[in-house]
Amino acid sequence: ADRVIGTFPADMAMGEVEVRDKALAILEKVEHEHELALADAVITAAAKGKGGVALLDNTLSAAHDGRIQTLVVAQDYHAEGFQCQGCNYVTAQKLDKCPFCGGHLQYIPDAVETIIGQVLEQGGRVEIVEGHPRLSQAGIGALLRY
Repeated sequence: ADRVIGTFPADMAMGEVEVRDKALAILEKVEHEHELALADAVITAAAKGKGGVALLDNTLSAAHDGRIQTLVVAQDYHAEGFQCQGCNYVTAQKLDKCPFCGGHLQYIPDAVETIIGQVLEQGGRVEIVEGHPRLSQAGIGALLRY
């Protein structure tokens, strides 16, 4: 019973496609609810300053340190940034040189796409969340490993 996520009425005359569509609708609803709960957890953890970060600069810094367990991104959120050609550090700020290795920072049109790649390479999870007002304001955030 704990594995059942929803039900719908069906009869013997119902076609396979209709059954599949109803089952997929239930699955999508449950997945969306899970994404919203995850975004809530990120925003709460970031607000408490314990186990989470929000906003682009904070999230980029956590990604550089390899601390992101789960990255959440508001759907359609994109932001420009700068990436170090030496150590791959990514920042939203235009700096003269990398604060970590002194390397040259190059403009990148989408720092969010870059951070998603970094988190996946580090073994983290990425969720794109639609319709969460507080995450939409922050744009991006994460639950941290440590």
